[in-house]
Amino acid sequence: MDITGLSVTVTVVAGRRIRITASGAFFDTVATDVVQMNIKEGATQLQQAAIVPGAASANVNVEKSVVIASPSAGAHTYKVSAIRSTGTGAVTFNAGATFPAFILVEDIGV
Repeated sequence: MDITGLSVTVTVVAGRRIRITASGAFFDTVATDVVQMNIKEGATQLQQAAIVPGAASANVNVEKSVVIASPSAGAHTYKVSAIRSTGTGAVTFNAGATFPAFILVEDIGV
């Protein structure tokens, strides 16, 4: 599912590479669940990061995903999505003052 508020539209200059970074915190109710955080453009998955949160929901488990891309010139919209890929627990995405969530797109050159 897409994570509300974690999308960004950027205009890319021809011939430039970008770095897209996403970070967020997950709570989980089962220690052995696996959570996947994805960076996408539309329905296309550009990168995936997977973690095992490791403990019950009292803990914050931060996940970070990074992808380098060379998109075509023009406007592009990137978003973050997440799923529980393994397990039976309840996974919740959270953000707050001490564990902010973000998606960042940077021009890193040619």
